[in-house]
Amino acid sequence: MAQKELRKLNRKELLQMMVEYSEETEAAKEHVKEMQELFDREREQLIAQMADERAELLAKFDEEKAEMRAKFNQQREEYEAKCNGDIAGLKARQEREINGIKGRFEREIKEINEQHEKEFEGFRARLEREKAAIRAEVDDKLAKIENSGSLAEALLSINGVFDGAKKAAEEFANITEKKGGKHK
Repeated sequence: MAQKELRKLNRKELLQMMVEYSEETEAAKEHVKEMQELFDREREQLIAQMADERAELLAKFDEEKAEMRAKFNQQREEYEAKCNGDIAGLKARQEREINGIKGRFEREIKEINEQHEKEFEGFRARLEREKAAIRAEVDDKLAKIENSGSLAEALLSINGVFDGAKKAAEEFANITEKKGGKHK
């Protein structure tokens, strides 16, 4: 609808309308510029105000921190003085307890060492007996090897094949004799 009305306007009316629009635009631009300047001034004031408040808060914080440190140092000194007295008493008591425990442990260790020494003597004697038995077995096998004519006889002799076969034959003979002596 606005387009139809613009078409109906003549050239003079259009120019006049454009001039009015241009003046309004210039006025709006001027108003924006004034508002921006006002905003910038207010922002600078707020920044300055916040910096002042921050400085005040930091100063208060430093004062409170100093007070807290002074109180803490005083409390720590009082506590350390009290603890030093308690520590001396505790150290003396602990030293007595430690000495008692050391004596008891030394007696127990001595008893355990004596018991272990007796056990080791028994183990040593058993080891010597086992070594002697193994030596006798090795000597016996070496004698069988020397007395055998071939390697096969030596192996059979060492492994006890002949002894096992002999025992099996004897058992078989005993069994058959008990059943009536059928097989010989």
